[in-house]
Amino acid sequence: MRGHDFDEIIISTLPRRTSKWLRRDLIHRVESLGLPVTAVIPRRAKVGLDDPDIARGIGLSGGIP
Repeated sequence: MRGHDFDEIIISTLPRRTSKWLRRDLIHRVESLGLPVTAVIPRRAKVGLDDPDIARGIGLSGGIP
């Protein structure tokens, strides 16, 4: 981050129960850099081939990837 000016750090993680970043206290560690930190943490993960958005994205449902 040296040599660059940043206004904020945004961290997007998996939900609390599955996020290794949250278990390792990444957000508080990053706050020590002195910049505002925004954490985007979903309540639950909706990921898998049964999810139509994911299936469409990898071309399994005939959609445009």
